[in-house]
Amino acid sequence: MTHKIGLANTPDGDLLEDFMPQPIVASYCNTFLKREMRHIYRQVTGLREFQTFVMTKSHENADVFPFPDVEVLPRPRINFLSRFHKKYIQRLEPVFIVESTTYSTAF
Repeated sequence: MTHKIGLANTPDGDLLEDFMPQPIVASYCNTFLKREMRHIYRQVTGLREFQTFVMTKSHENADVFPFPDVEVLPRPRINFLSRFHKKYIQRLEPVFIVESTTYSTAF
């Protein structure tokens, strides 16, 4: 049993229902699906009140676990030799890009 929460109730109706009639659930699974992962298949196919799709790195056993909306993500292009050389030969530290935001407050 589901309960609707009237967060955007207006005299004309529920705004959330107007703009998003059925919520969307995106599921990520590294491998979709190995034979022993039946519980994940049941969870994904059991969503009746939601639209759902699955993002994965590899899609296995599609004949055993049929699911219409599976998006296989492309493998990232990594230059293995360059990465190996920088990490083990040059002993460089990994570079992480961090965005810095300055907030100013006026009272």
